[in-house]
Parts: sequence; structure tokens; C-alpha cells
Amino acid sequence: MASGGDSAWLLRGEKLQTVLQWAQDQSLSDLDYRFLATSQTLDRQETITAMEKARLREVEGRLAAESQRNQMQQRSLKRQRTLLVGMGMAMVAAFGMGAVAWGQYRQAALNEAHAILQTAEATFVGGRRFPALIEAIRGQRRLERWPWVPPNLQAEASVILERILLNIHQKNQLYGHRGSLLAVRFSPDGTQLASAGMDKTIRLWGRDGTLLKVLDAHQSTIRDLEFSPNGQWLASVSDDNTIRLWNKNRDLEHTLRLTIPYATDITFSPDSQTLFVGGASSQIEQWGVDGQRRG
Repeated sequence: MASGGDSAWLLRGEKLQTVLQWAQDQSLSDLDYRFLATSQTLDRQETITAMEKARLREVEGRLAAESQRNQMQQRSLKRQRTLLVGMGMAMVAAFGMGAVAWGQYRQAALNEAHAILQTAEATFVGGRRFPALIEAIRGQRRLERWPWVPPNLQAEASVILERILLNIHQKNQLYGHRGSLLAVRFSPDGTQLASAGMDKTIRLWGRDGTLLKVLDAHQSTIRDLEFSPNGQWLASVSDDNTIRLWNKNRDLEHTLRLTIPYATDITFSPDSQTLFVGGASSQIEQWGVDGQRRG
């Protein structure tokens, strides 16, 4: 095998898993073992990077949604300003009153931004750091709409945002999967984390990072998994074209064979009694937790 000076020569994903399985029954040189170890390290790093990018895309998605709401509010504010300008042009005598109204509107907008920043700080103190960051960014962007902001308000916004950013740290790293991760879900009560992907297994973790259980789940790559809202069920869907349904003790309860191809997404109904499965074919199947197909 080639040694690892250039990461392009290193193995990743399914190729790496295939070689690792083959190497278990082989007697390799120290150089080969170092190559495999370096490949595994790179594979883990790329998996972590992919998860971080996914988290960043989620943040960007939330910010985009917030931006859209802000644009709608901005259009409403523009209509109000237009109305004020029209009134001023039509009634010269009322120009002073219009200026007062605009000033009141501006002050109301600044007060709203201040309230958002205070909410961000309270959320941060309450231990919800990521939602606090979203609110702090939202408040900062509200202030950026105005050409002049009181220095004390701008300073407060900067301090809150900086404090939150400096206190967001990685909590833990969980190792164990022998392939890329494609799905990670928290249980509704927040006590368990389930992860799955290309190594065909589901791993259940405690909040402190302790590995609780490994489920030999499927015959092929696991595309998605989901906890039921009541926490009683865990469902997984795989390229082997099956759904596996696990009970509260995370023992296998049902294996459901799908008729639609390329299933990649799975979710529960709010009452936790029905599974909905879909994918690239734009078709959806419904299954009850009793293992019976419903649609």
C-alpha cells in the first residue's frame, strides 16, 4: 500500500471499510498499518467536517428564513414610510408632525432590536447557547438597518454577541462508526443520541458521550432514522429497502419491506402511531407501528 504523504492517496468511506475488513485476516507491514490508521483518522476528520458543515447549513437556513421575515417586515415599514412622505407632501403644515412620527417609528424599531438582544442574553444565561446566538445575530441585523444607532446600544449588542460566541464550544466527540454518518437524532427527552450511516449500524449514546448500545440494523447503508414523538419507537430506513422499527428497549420489533425505491427520509406522525417514508421517487408509504401498511 502507498504511504500517506498526500491525503489524495488515503482511503475513505466504503473503500476504507472494505480494506479494513480484508486486513483483519492479513499480516501487513508497519507501513501498511500506519497507512490504514492515517486513512481512518482522515475519514473521521472528514466526517466531523461534514457534520459541522451540515450544522452551518442549518444555521444559514434559519438565518435565511429570518431574513425573509425581515424583508416582509421591511416592506411593511417601507409602506409606512411612503405613507408618511405622502402625507408630508400633501400637507405642508403637517410636515413637523410627520417628522415626529418618523422619529417615533425609528425609536420603536430600536426598542424592538434592544428587546431581541435582551432575549438573546436571557436565553444564553438559561444555558441555550445556540438559540441565543441566533437571537443575538437577529438583533444585530436590526440595528444595521439604521444609519445611526446610539453608541451605548451598539456597544451592548457587540458585547452580547461576543460573549455568546466566546462561550460556544464543542461539547464532545463520539467515535465508533466505521463509515460516514448520514443521520443523527436526539430522543424527545434529550437523554439519548442515535447515529447511523454507511457502516449499517445504529449506535445509541448517552448525553455524556457514553456508548449505550450498538444495533446491527441493516444489510446496507442507513439513510435516515427518527425517534417517535412519545419516545417509544426508533425507526430506520436503509438502502436494503427496509424499515426497521425498534421498541422502547431498542429491541427489533418489526422489519417492514418497502415497495418504493430509493427511500431516504422517514418521520413519525404527531401521535407516534404512523410512519411516513419517502425519497427520490417522490412516492410516500405509510406504515403503522403495528407493522401494517396503511398507504
